[in-house]
Amino acid sequence: MQSAKVTAANVAASAQAGLEKTKAAAQETVEKLTSDRAAKKETEETKQQTVKEQHPDAANQQATEVKSNPAAVADAQTQTIQAKTTQ
Repeated sequence: MQSAKVTAANVAASAQAGLEKTKAAAQETVEKLTSDRAAKKETEETKQQTVKEQHPDAANQQATEVKSNPAAVADAQTQTIQAKTTQ
């Protein structure tokens, strides 16, 4: 009878350890994904800022093009939606 109690206690301890390990692995994955997204966003913002600094007239030209061309407005909206869905 005593060995059955010990076995049950060992099984319970093993199950608890397995749950804790799974929880830690899941938390680590979430943290990694979160930091990857933040790094990607920061990199993209830096890249956009660099392009704007190197080609300030290109940004103005795009803004003018969008204002004067309704098709360009629709295209810009489509690009914005696509960019949001890929994030």
